[in-house]
Amino acid sequence: MTQIDRLAADYWDRNLEANPTSATIIGDRRFDHLLDDISPEATEQILSQYRRIQAEAEAIDEGALDHQGRITRSMLLSETQADIDMIETGVLYGACDPNTGVLVGLLQAAGQTVATTPENAAALLERYRQVPRLFDQALERHLVEFAAGRTPTATNISRVVSQLDGYLGSDSTDDPFVQTAGPEDWDGLGEWRGQLEQIATEIIRPALTKYRDGVEQLAVQGRDDDHPGLCHIERGDEDYLRAIRTFTSLPFTAQELHEIGREEAEGRLADEFRALGENALGTSDLSEVLDRLRNDPTLRYANAAEITSDAESYVSRSWAAAPDWFNLRPSANCEVKEVPAALAKDVPPAYYFPPATDGSRPGIYFINTYDASGRARYSGEAVAYHEANPGHHFQLTLSTELTDLPEFRKHALTYAFVEGWGLYSERLADEMGLYTDDLTRLGMVSADAWRACRLVVDTGIHALGWTRQQAVDYMHQWCAIDEPSVQVEVDRYIGMPGQALAYKVGQREIFRLREKAQLDLGDRFDVKDFHDVCLGSGNINLPILSDLVEGWVGKARSA
Repeated sequence: MTQIDRLAADYWDRNLEANPTSATIIGDRRFDHLLDDISPEATEQILSQYRRIQAEAEAIDEGALDHQGRITRSMLLSETQADIDMIETGVLYGACDPNTGVLVGLLQAAGQTVATTPENAAALLERYRQVPRLFDQALERHLVEFAAGRTPTATNISRVVSQLDGYLGSDSTDDPFVQTAGPEDWDGLGEWRGQLEQIATEIIRPALTKYRDGVEQLAVQGRDDDHPGLCHIERGDEDYLRAIRTFTSLPFTAQELHEIGREEAEGRLADEFRALGENALGTSDLSEVLDRLRNDPTLRYANAAEITSDAESYVSRSWAAAPDWFNLRPSANCEVKEVPAALAKDVPPAYYFPPATDGSRPGIYFINTYDASGRARYSGEAVAYHEANPGHHFQLTLSTELTDLPEFRKHALTYAFVEGWGLYSERLADEMGLYTDDLTRLGMVSADAWRACRLVVDTGIHALGWTRQQAVDYMHQWCAIDEPSVQVEVDRYIGMPGQALAYKVGQREIFRLREKAQLDLGDRFDVKDFHDVCLGSGNINLPILSDLVEGWVGKARSA
């Protein structure tokens, strides 16, 4: 093993040990007995490890490395910096937030955890007994952040309380911890399930009740809706610049991103709404098109079963079309499941989790069926193509299935590449002939406009001082997502500064690289080969993707 490979393995071990619930979901069972530790001591320890690894990677002579070694070194430098930024800003580490807080992370993990052996099952009991410690640490962290003037908004605190109430008010027999999947054909399964129920009832639920009461008391200190952005809190401007770097991997300023978003939302995408609206809805008036898409009851689902059935159909259809567009295709299945009921009210319409590397769980496309009659029927295709095929299921699952890469490169959260690929896939699906009609293409345009609006709204809130209502109003004016989703989305941007920038920035860069390659190669351009370049090196950042595409074009031109 080379020096850079040893360092990569060291980084991955440190990362998984610091994030043991993530390790279990991925399929690494070494840390099943542990639960995340977000105490100041543990935080400082992992920060020191990331800084050490970053310094050691920096000291390795890039010129002495082979092609993959150079990518690994570059990724180590960028990933350790992202880790450091995430922890030091406090934006995504132990936050009091409905999308990134400890509750949502723990419930999502419990719902996907599989104990494959009796030993794993016993380890998980040990993990779940530590839940009170984690939530005590979270509350202590909130108190420190609040005392320093770094408070969430009162609205997002209330969403966290709502999630806690949803969990605490649920039947214990349906508890995600109690329903953790156990080993098949294990004669100790019943006894183990009883122990899980006892832990949930006597340990976890009392701990979450205590945490809920503490969070509710903090709500009076939350920022009001007129001051939701980082620009209103201590060192917020600096933290937002770090968030832009983390989530885009490109040297943009907030103002540049704001203008890009406005140009797309108010220009090209508005024109597409008008053209498709004339064909599908009989009007080219933008406000009428958006109003119909948002409010016409005939364009809504009747119930949750319809949402699930359609999602399964879209996953199947896109898989069948993939061979004409991809050489590389995942071997693991993609299953459709509903978002856990306790979370559904306060989370986005859909999300994806890649399969566990130990084969214990397939890729899962989670769909939100909460308030089904408020969900747009026409948007289901674009969402499925983003989250499942050819989007995240292809990208994230293929990454885990590559055999010749360091483990951290298979699982790295390179947001602009990952989310940019998802948004690219929504448009690619149109080239693949997957959309049913112009109405579902309106869903595609609506989804694209939604992500363009994110550039405007995220930067507006955190750099330009927008109020929450300004953000809501802008979303209503330029995209067609429904009212409940607008509210959840804006609060998501408030609580996760910079994350919403990743989608449109990544999509634009992938299309830019593809268009340049087509121009350079002419008839020698093969879209399947381009997709191989995009998906064949694991989860990379956009500068590395650019280098890879440039190298591929150079070889193809000289062949």
